[in-house]
Amino acid sequence: MALIKNIFFVCLLTLAMLVALEVILFAAFSVRDLASDGRASKKTDNPNQNEETFQFQNDTESFQGYPYKAFVGWESPMISSKTLNIDEDLRRVTTNPEPESATKVHFFGGSTMWGHSVSDKNTIPSQFAGLSGKTSINYGEQAYNSRQSLNRLLNNLTDIQSGDTVVFFDGVNDVYHNCLGLNSANGHPREGFIKAALENKSQSTSALWSIIQSSSINRFARGIGQKLDSNSNDKNFSELNRCDEEEYAEDVASFLVDSWAATEAIVRSKGARFVCVLQPNPYTLSSEPFSLNANYETQIHQVYPKIRAKAQSLGCFTDYSALFQEDHYIDHCCHVNAKGNLEIARQFAKDLN
Repeated sequence: MALIKNIFFVCLLTLAMLVALEVILFAAFSVRDLASDGRASKKTDNPNQNEETFQFQNDTESFQGYPYKAFVGWESPMISSKTLNIDEDLRRVTTNPEPESATKVHFFGGSTMWGHSVSDKNTIPSQFAGLSGKTSINYGEQAYNSRQSLNRLLNNLTDIQSGDTVVFFDGVNDVYHNCLGLNSANGHPREGFIKAALENKSQSTSALWSIIQSSSINRFARGIGQKLDSNSNDKNFSELNRCDEEEYAEDVASFLVDSWAATEAIVRSKGARFVCVLQPNPYTLSSEPFSLNANYETQIHQVYPKIRAKAQSLGCFTDYSALFQEDHYIDHCCHVNAKGNLEIARQFAKDLN
């Protein structure tokens, strides 16, 4: 009986300590989020980052993950904030004309099209709508590749009408993620993570695990883990980068171009126009970018030339990879500031007219 009492006491004490830690971390995160919301300005070495960039970061601090969505993998959670608003799973376009024009332009892509690090008014679809006077819809989503955009198009196919224009803005997500060994040449950015999660079904599906995932303790642990993993990615890159193999790099390029080809056939069957665009990134600049990642640079140089060659047979293809004459990138991935998005929107306004 004494042993049972001791075990019970230890368990109760441990639970009390965890509850106390959760309360402390929750309070600390709440204070930090409130404080950061009031001050957008931060120190930065990157001249392309500004107050809007930091305010966006503050507004997304509370993201606890992305809801599962069949066929596309995930979608952004509903959110309402200063820079970022998600309405019915789609990023808000702020400058659409009223009343709506007869035809629409439907923009698909990853986080650059979605509008990472800029406010709703400075996304590519919003700026395009302001420049062209055309109604724009932003179907972009964080980390989506071309096949996920195709699936999202199918989920919204009834919204595509004759005379509309559909734009796919792709490249980096197909390359950066599908070149990695933990995914596959025809996968998506979270393929490896989902496989790992499914290997432990009892843990991933339990109510307790859901509570743990949404806790402040888990948020704290994730932050520590991200800092610790930042160096391991570089160390393991040579083992993970499958695009060192010529045939594998060909498969990654074909995956993107085949997705475009299938989308082109579907869109044309609706009487709409389809435009497929190879997006710019820091490693297609004519000069060295301010922020760079040697691993990403390697992958781009391995796969982008193959994409260009394969896409020449498509009637939809346009290459924006060398669009920028100056560096607008706020990070080493592909995300640009409002000025960069405006330049892309201007090119779309010119080409789509």
